[in-house]
Amino acid sequence: MAARADIITTYAEADNTGKVKILIKHYSSWDGILKISTKNMIQDIMDEIRSNRMSKYEDLGVRVQTSGCSSPTEAIGNSEMAIEKAVEDCDFSGGVFKDTDDEEGYKLRVRTIHRIREDLETFKEQILWLDTKERRILEDFLNEIKSIDDYAREWELEYITAYRRLERLKNVVRDATVHRMEKGARRNG
Repeated sequence: MAARADIITTYAEADNTGKVKILIKHYSSWDGILKISTKNMIQDIMDEIRSNRMSKYEDLGVRVQTSGCSSPTEAIGNSEMAIEKAVEDCDFSGGVFKDTDDEEGYKLRVRTIHRIREDLETFKEQILWLDTKERRILEDFLNEIKSIDDYAREWELEYITAYRRLERLKNVVRDATVHRMEKGARRNG
């Protein structure tokens, strides 16, 4: 689990070529990685906010009693919905992370998750440029439906030759994706 969590940090620190290599390496797992990373981050934020608020009240030295007019459960639910929306929209204007210990760290993590989604979409678009047969071969390999051994047997080739053929396809898509990412960075930056 810790290794999966580190993928987000590693991705944030990588250059564009490194980012695409990470996309390729974990291609078949990205939906789950992003879903669980987002869910865990939201839970971490909520836990931190609750803990910090409780600690703030405990520092007062008195028991804080609610008036009975408000619903703490409702407030927590609204807060969680606001955090989920901020994470989903990558919008920090509401200050939803302000009661956390690492506001900027959470913002960076949210931005990185959004960047991964965008880059993954760009990668998938570049696969579409391959002809139908090559596209199917690469997608089956990336989705772990077929291995290099499977292709070597199917193509009646040596393992190393099948490996090189798959590497060529990955490199074509990798280079095209890096080009699109750099072009997008120049346009946005």
